[in-house]
Amino acid sequence: MKKFLAIMFLIMICAASVTYAANYPKYLNWDNNCQLIWTYSRNGLYLKRDSIIVEQLDKNNYVITADIVNVSYPVDKDNYTDEQITFADNANEHRIIPFRFKYDVKKIKMYVEDTVNNNKEKNKIKWKYLDPNKADSYSGYKTRIGEILFYITQGHKFYGGHTWKTQTEVFTDSFYSDFE
Repeated sequence: MKKFLAIMFLIMICAASVTYAANYPKYLNWDNNCQLIWTYSRNGLYLKRDSIIVEQLDKNNYVITADIVNVSYPVDKDNYTDEQITFADNANEHRIIPFRFKYDVKKIKMYVEDTVNNNKEKNKIKWKYLDPNKADSYSGYKTRIGEILFYITQGHKFYGGHTWKTQTEVFTDSFYSDFE
């Protein structure tokens, strides 16, 4: 029963994301470099493709960084056309968020950088594991961003294509189609 509820919850999250995404421009300000990757609560997250940096640590380990633009749209965004919603004019606010992911290809594990901000360990880098079986508020969109970054830079899927504990694919082929 828990497995069934978890799968239903995941389906509802995906359906809601697709519904919201339909009202957001695919490219921010018609710039192919800034592509929509995730939406939530009147916010669109756009990947800045020209900010992607790949660092191969060794044969099985990569670190990939990129900037994500978080655009907060007006409450009445649905009354605008794609042409009217632009970065400068109709977006209430925006911020650029740098993301850094670490990939262990051999173990098939993805991590996101999580900087510790306490007095004892000021600005110490900590890698937080992104479990492909969880779609919580912390890891859901970060896993998606990390998966797309790996796909764009390496030309193949990271978590996608594997069957996990839920016995379903975490990312289906249609997930990647916008990023080919």
